[in-house]
Amino acid sequence: MMVDDEVAAIIAACSGVKDLFVQFVPSNLICAIPDLQRLTTAVAPLFQPSTVDFAHPLFHNITQLELLDRPWAAFGGLDLIPHLTHITFNGIPSDLALHTLLCADARLR
Repeated sequence: MMVDDEVAAIIAACSGVKDLFVQFVPSNLICAIPDLQRLTTAVAPLFQPSTVDFAHPLFHNITQLELLDRPWAAFGGLDLIPHLTHITFNGIPSDLALHTLLCADARLR
């Protein structure tokens, strides 16, 4: 398993990354990728032991987000991601409140 210093070195060497699939990397390390637009991850581990914060700078440029987490209903605040246009769930969310929230978000295509 890589330590944070090794992950930071890889991220520094790959600063032009726009698409990223990542798990179990602290959110502060991913923030070092300034042009990140498409992210596939389980967001809960990125913020442990805190709760998920979609207002975090990590999400500022994200246009496409794939959530590997379950249950999805635990994550409110998707409207805090300013440039989000696409969201994907790893599985089929059956939560009616989440469905209603997503349908009401005019930014999502």
